Amino acid sequence: MVEITSAASIETESLPLLNPRQCQMIAQKIYVLKAHWRRRDAKLPFFSLGAAAYMDSGRSRAEKARYLRLARLTNPVLSQEFGPTYEKLRKKLSILLRAPVFQSNDIALPGFHIFQEQSHRLGPLGNAHFDLQYQILPKQIFQGKSIQAVASFTLPLVLPDREAGLRLWDCDYLRTQMNWNKPLKQILRTVDHRIMRYRVGHLFLHSGLIAHQPIGKTYHQKGTARITLQGHLIQIQNKWMIYW
Repeated sequence: MVEITSAASIETESLPLLNPRQCQMIAQKIYVLKAHWRRRDAKLPFFSLGAAAYMDSGRSRAEKARYLRLARLTNPVLSQEFGPTYEKLRKKLSILLRAPVFQSNDIALPGFHIFQEQSHRLGPLGNAHFDLQYQILPKQIFQGKSIQAVASFTLPLVLPDREAGLRLWDCDYLRTQMNWNKPLKQILRTVDHRIMRYRVGHLFLHSGLIAHQPIGKTYHQKGTARITLQGHLIQIQNKWMIYW
């Protein structure tokens, strides 16, 4: 049984991690690796680089096995090309969370969202949601141990506009579970929200268990893109494991 202490235990923060030149170099590498991209929308130019639990795993054993198989295929590529970035990220998160942060080869490394030009919306990410990926991770990853807390992060590398960011509601998943007889949209109409703007190279950390929604312009001009490094963390025995 998954146990989490509090969705509000992670403070929402945005702190510098990479400079513009470093972000540009990473984006160039991502385009070099285009053969490894996976299309995530049949109509829109929305892609990912790396395996992602929320898109590649599921409740069934077969779906979990697929996720692990994709992680084994993509992790070596990501580790080879972005190893220094992952290490810098890991160190920064350890400071922010005041606890050790580690990666595991048995689970997908943080990966990239790529919204190419002429995206009319943000695809399946455009709705308000909670990050519940931890609920569909393969059980062997936890080794029978319970989860103390979870967190999510975004590191923008390329942004097509200054409106890009995240809308966050004062709506905790653990408390909202008592009101699942109502649609989430209806619940969110009654609670306050705030908007946090993304900045290129700034690490944005938040609790994935607070209702949130990506925001930005609904149409990217030709020649522009929105590229972000995405990931999540789960805390087990006072250590944080990073994944996507």
